Amino acid sequence: MVKSLFLVLLAVCLYPVFLFGRTDSLPGKYFSLGAKRAGICFGNAPVYTGFRFNLINKNVKQTNILDVCFFSLGEDSLHTSNGLSLMLTGGAQHKSNGLMIAPVGVGINIENGVALTGLLNAFDKLNGYGLGFMMFGGTLNGLGTAFLIMRRTPADTIGGRINGMAVGVFRIDVGEVRGVSVAFLNNTKAHSGFAIGGYNKTNKLKGVQLGLYNVALNNPRGFRRLPLLNMHFGK
Repeated sequence: MVKSLFLVLLAVCLYPVFLFGRTDSLPGKYFSLGAKRAGICFGNAPVYTGFRFNLINKNVKQTNILDVCFFSLGEDSLHTSNGLSLMLTGGAQHKSNGLMIAPVGVGINIENGVALTGLLNAFDKLNGYGLGFMMFGGTLNGLGTAFLIMRRTPADTIGGRINGMAVGVFRIDVGEVRGVSVAFLNNTKAHSGFAIGGYNKTNKLKGVQLGLYNVALNNPRGFRRLPLLNMHFGK
């Protein structure tokens, strides 16, 4: 799972937080100003609607409107946030519907809306807009902006799909692009649309490549590697 790989990386920087999280009070301990599951909450309420503030999210199922935590363990893989989810460092959860902010990074299954991360955004599916230094994902439907946009693991030779537009300052390396990719290095198995960069390479092109050096391996010999412009519109 993407979230498991992400948590291993994050644990190196936040090891004391993990220790505290495993010795913290029992899940579900919280204080609510208002109803039991609505109002203003301080603590680890598993289900809450309103303004919720917590140190470490653990075994959380659903939060609505505003959820603020220092770190999210995401141990049960069930947490769905509807509204604004703010992790002051980072963490993992199942789904975000709305706006997610994680200055260090996040590992998540499904993002619907906007995800703003610092170091890393590791996702299975992103529907909307994602911003981060590195993005590792399964399927991006919308717009992604990062220094690196990659498939989930180097061994995942066919995974990673972009439906829309991706802007990777240095490199985009995914299985398939249906739309536009802009990066210094564009590397895909299949590309339908436009690739703009310094070096563009794909095994199967249906569209146009604009760059210093363009490689479309499904073109006839003599037209597979061309400077400045390459294209293919057949099957």
